Amino acid sequence: MVNLRNKTAMVWDGGLFLSIAARLSKDFGRVMYTTPWTQGGYPAPNAHLIGYGVEGVERVTNPWDHVEDADIHIFLDVYDSDIQRY
Repeated sequence: MVNLRNKTAMVWDGGLFLSIAARLSKDFGRVMYTTPWTQGGYPAPNAHLIGYGVEGVERVTNPWDHVEDADIHIFLDVYDSDIQRY
């Protein structure tokens, strides 16, 4: 079995699958979680709070500041194909 405790995962989500990031935190040394919180040009405070306070999960507001820190990027929605290709 592969030891993931020294690996970092970045979870890109639309706001529905925080529980998967929480579960991954049991295996990975670091789990970053991001979800868009500005849609239609207006920030949504409730969306901005998704992931804060979850043990083992680090809420990342701007994933591009941390994109190089991750060993693996996990996409939980199908609408991010442009980012996935990057």
